[in-house]
Amino acid sequence: MACVGAVLVGTLAATGPTAAHAEVPLRSTAPPGYQLVFSDDFNGTALDTGAWRTRQSSWVSDDNVKVSGGNLRIDQRRVSTANTETSSFRGGGIATKKRYGYGYYEARVKLPENDGPFHQSFWTQIWDGQYAKPDYNAAFTEIDIVESFKGGTHGGYLTWQSDEEDIKQSTSERRPMGTPDGASYHTYGALYEPHKMTFFLDGTETGSLAYTSIPNSPMTIWLSTIPQVGKLDGLTDPAGHSYGTMDVDWVRYYAGDGTVPPTVPASLPASLTSYRNTFESGTAANWAPSGGTWSVVADGADRAYRNTGSGDVYSLYNATATHFPRWRDTTLSATVSLASAGGGAGIVGRYTDADNYYYLRLIPETNAVTLVRKAGGSVTTLARHSTAITPGTTYRLSFELNDTRLTAKLNGTQIMRVTDSTLTYGKWGVKGYNQSFTVDDVAMTSP
Repeated sequence: MACVGAVLVGTLAATGPTAAHAEVPLRSTAPPGYQLVFSDDFNGTALDTGAWRTRQSSWVSDDNVKVSGGNLRIDQRRVSTANTETSSFRGGGIATKKRYGYGYYEARVKLPENDGPFHQSFWTQIWDGQYAKPDYNAAFTEIDIVESFKGGTHGGYLTWQSDEEDIKQSTSERRPMGTPDGASYHTYGALYEPHKMTFFLDGTETGSLAYTSIPNSPMTIWLSTIPQVGKLDGLTDPAGHSYGTMDVDWVRYYAGDGTVPPTVPASLPASLTSYRNTFESGTAANWAPSGGTWSVVADGADRAYRNTGSGDVYSLYNATATHFPRWRDTTLSATVSLASAGGGAGIVGRYTDADNYYYLRLIPETNAVTLVRKAGGSVTTLARHSTAITPGTTYRLSFELNDTRLTAKLNGTQIMRVTDSTLTYGKWGVKGYNQSFTVDDVAMTSP
């Protein structure tokens, strides 16, 4: 990993280093007495993945996040001309892996001009940006230190109840944060205190917000840009066109007295970021079958997961009830063996319902591996690879879904790669049609 200047100086209450705190960096606008806890100057050639995660959603792409020339550069691009909805456009973003609370947040940023089709922001919230997304079932505060969209650049806060879709509780008034010109850097800051939030532009206060109480929730620091609904219609730019970058020179967090959030959200269960099952336990725990008859059976000297039956059949990995059962970027793999020459079977990804998913399948009748998309009930073959598919033979399928790039491997060899932006997240599992089949050594990894 390239060293890119991320410095975690310490959470005072947890690790106790007070005298060892770094001095206030050059050009900082931190209030007197505040001590540096976290800093990244983006001096390197790659994002420090020990400190940051990339944002995962249908509006962003990891390809748009780069570190170069002493800056974090977040690009804003059109990826398709299929429509003028957000699925044809991508921004990017990052969020810290650690969480913070009361204190002073600041970043030196060059924002694009405000009248563009994207929404740029330097902000905080409880989530760290990854799917599967936790349902914390807790109140939290979002601080918009600066956001630039819909003809305005301002700061403020919102409060939420973390639920499956996050339920908004309140929205504050907004405070002005200048007018970006696309060429100049400015330092944007917010001082978050128990009963007051104050906003700063280049060290000068632009306004404050008083409140009796808002949640002192654990918050990750975000830098991101996303396509702006309502500003995309009428754009005729070709796929690949850039709408400029949001450039970040540095970002910092200071604590006045070492205050850190009183609680830290539970981390994601390991099964939501990395999973493997060889079914040697004799059970298929956390799998939700639909159609056919599913069971764990003896398969030679080992065990495997088998379906017998006809028609459309699925078995989807079922995440724990307290977390979102959906993923965006995953690599899925399984060993698959078919019982007959009819129908087919394989791996399904980004499944939202029976009418929307991607499906990598073995087809013995036509001796092919096909990658299909079912969207809105309509089936489209995205790619086809001709090869002998013999019933009773085991095949290792691998299916990588990375933003718009879909890559398939057969027995370790890449056989197809396509680009498709239609489906952005969902469940994963195995699927068959008019075929009894067996799957074993099923695995998933997610960023």
